[in-house]
Amino acid sequence: MRIALIGSAGQLGSDLLPLLPGEVIALRHHDIELGDDTSVPQVLDDIAPDIVINTAAYNLVDKAEDDPQAAWQDRKSTRLNSSHIPLSRMPSSA
Repeated sequence: MRIALIGSAGQLGSDLLPLLPGEVIALRHHDIELGDDTSVPQVLDDIAPDIVINTAAYNLVDKAEDDPQAAWQDRKSTRLNSSHIPLSRMPSSA
């Protein structure tokens, strides 16, 4: 089993990393840009994981408190959804 762990350098990702079975591809911010619609499918297609775990988080707490609207926009632009996963990697219904 091949697992892509997004946000592997963060608090949750670094705690989860040693617990995962199989081959784990640890992805940090410089490896994948969640806000870039081309980066996510390209990286995931290149590494071809069976499972994707996203532990990435917005961690600018002071900025989020000062400008919650900007933090919300950033959160919306970096969400990971199934449209980022190449069709060749989607499970078949059969």
